[in-house]
Amino acid sequence: MKHILLVGVAAALGLQVLANGADDPFECAWRRLFEKFRSTKTGLIYEHLPDETPGAIERFLPTPEEIAQNEPIATGWNTGMEDGVLNGCPLILAAMLRNDAKALELLVPGVLRCATISHVPGFLARSILPADGKSHYANSSRDQYTLFVYTMWRYANSAFCTPARRAEIVKIVADIARYAQTGTSREHGYNILREDGKPGIVCTMWTDDPWGPLLTNKVGHIGKGWVLAHEVGRLPMIYAAAHALTGDATWRKRELELADAALRIEELDPIKGFPGFALFQMQVSQRLLWECETDPVRRARYLKMLQRIAAASRASMDCAEKLYAELNGKLSAPAGDWREWKREIVMGENGVYNGLPYRMPIRPPEYQKAYNCVREMGEAVIIPLICPGCKLEPEYIERFRRLAAKADFAHVMSPGLVYPVLANEMARLPRGN
Repeated sequence: MKHILLVGVAAALGLQVLANGADDPFECAWRRLFEKFRSTKTGLIYEHLPDETPGAIERFLPTPEEIAQNEPIATGWNTGMEDGVLNGCPLILAAMLRNDAKALELLVPGVLRCATISHVPGFLARSILPADGKSHYANSSRDQYTLFVYTMWRYANSAFCTPARRAEIVKIVADIARYAQTGTSREHGYNILREDGKPGIVCTMWTDDPWGPLLTNKVGHIGKGWVLAHEVGRLPMIYAAAHALTGDATWRKRELELADAALRIEELDPIKGFPGFALFQMQVSQRLLWECETDPVRRARYLKMLQRIAAASRASMDCAEKLYAELNGKLSAPAGDWREWKREIVMGENGVYNGLPYRMPIRPPEYQKAYNCVREMGEAVIIPLICPGCKLEPEYIERFRRLAAKADFAHVMSPGLVYPVLANEMARLPRGN
C-alpha cells in the first residue's frame, strides 16, 4: 500500500518512477526533492525544510521587503534563497540521464528564469522568491554562473531541448559572456558584478598578471588576489560555451586570451584539500573546456587536469563518512528560522560592503553537517565520473550506495539530496564517456 501511495504522488507530478522505487534510497530522494523542496510557484529548489507539512519549504523564506534591502546578506546565504540555480542544475543533469522529459519541464523554466528575471542582461539571480515571483538578492556568485552555463550548454545540446528553448539559452549564455566581460576588468577587480553594477563577493573571476609570480595560501593552494586555482577556469569556460553555442569567433578569442594562463595556475596547484563543492565546480569547467577544445596539446592538458581533480575528489567520501559518524547517523535536523540565528560579518566595515549588508546567519551545526554529509557523498562519485574514461571500482560505488542506504533520505531536511541523486544516475551509465 505504501508503494502504491508513493507512486501515486509521483504520478500526480508527472514524474518517472523506476521499478522498486519505494525501496530505493535514490528514488526516495528524487521524489522528496520534488514533493518537499521544489516550489510549484517558481519551479526552484529551496534550502530549509522545517517540517513535513505541505509547502513548509516556503515558511521561513525572506519577505519581499527584506530582499529589497538585501537583508541580512546580499548573497542570500542561509536564508533558504541562496542556491536555486545550484540546486536545480544537478537535478536537471540527473533528469536528462533518467530520460525524464516531464521532470525537465518542471525544472528547466525556473532555472532559466533566474537568468532573465533581472533588468540587467547577463545577471544571474541565485533564486527567486515564491511569494511574489520576482524578488531576488543582488549578489550572485561564480558558482551559480559556472554550473548554470555548464548545465545549459549540455541541455541545449541534448535531444530534450526544443529549437525555441535552445535559441533562448543561446541568447542567455551570450548575455552572460558579455556581462562577464564587462565586469572582469582591472577597474572592477575582475568581478562579475552585482546587479547594482558594483563588485560583490565570491564573484572574482580573474587576476592581474596571471603569468607573473603566484602566491601559496596557508593551506597550500595556488592563487593571486581573490582568485584560486579552482576558480580561474570559470571565465574561459563561459567564453568557450558562448563560442560553442553562438558560433561567434569573438568568444573563442576571449577564451584563448585566458586559457593557457588559467591552466598554468591550475597545474601548479596540488589540488588537495579542496571541499567537494569546489572540485565539482572546477571539474565541470575543465570538462566543458576539454569538449570544446580543438588544439590537441591544450586538450591533453585539460584531460590531465580532469584526471587529477577526479583523484583528489575521492577524499569527499571519507569526509561524508566522518560527518555521518559525528551525527550518529541522524541527518534529519531541521534548519528553522534564520532570523533567530546568530550572525557573522563576512565582508566590509560593520558588515557593509559597497553599500549592501554582508551579515550571514549561522545555520545550526547539526543541519549544516547533515547537508555537507549528503552533498559530499554525491560529489565523491560525480566528480570522478565527469572525467572522460574514468572508471570507479565496484567497491567504491558499493561504499557510496551503502552510505546512501544508511542515510535515510526520507528524513533529510536539506536539498543536498540532489548530489547523491545525480551520482547514482551517473554511476548507472556504462563508462567510456
